[in-house]
Amino acid sequence: SSKSLIYVFGIVVILMILLWTGLRFIPSNLISQFRSTPTVVPSPTQIPCNELSKNFISTSEALLNRWHDTKDIADRTARIGLGSVVSKLQEIEQEAEGIEVPQCSLKVKDALIVYMNAQIDAYLSFLSMESDAAVQAKINFANAYYVDYKNELSEIQPIPNGNATQTYITPT
Repeated sequence: SSKSLIYVFGIVVILMILLWTGLRFIPSNLISQFRSTPTVVPSPTQIPCNELSKNFISTSEALLNRWHDTKDIADRTARIGLGSVVSKLQEIEQEAEGIEVPQCSLKVKDALIVYMNAQIDAYLSFLSMESDAAVQAKINFANAYYVDYKNELSEIQPIPNGNATQTYITPT
């Protein structure tokens, strides 16, 4: 029994020597294929949302200028002539809905659309002779969404010193 233990131990030692000396003669490029080496994956380039949203920002600002011009006309128009002006506001709102936006600007677009729809709803309430309190409540609701739109927009626009805000998108 002690002979068999010595015999097994001797075989193990011989195998280890053979393995150790044998590995020294294997080319290093073959050995390196079996070693676990960390793979460095470059991080994707992050694009600031304001860069992705340039087209949306310029298009929505131009559209909003037209909206405010038309809204000013609506504010000065008598109830009897207001329908055609509201129709123009609805056309502008439809254009706004058609603007394509990057994912990072969806909240801005949504706030703009809700603001426009709420303002149109207020004019339609005025046209249908709802109470002044009801119309004013709808105007206040629209104004709150205009503030929300401006706040959301400030998240994606460059800040005054020319740097972008901290909103980034990683391209997929």
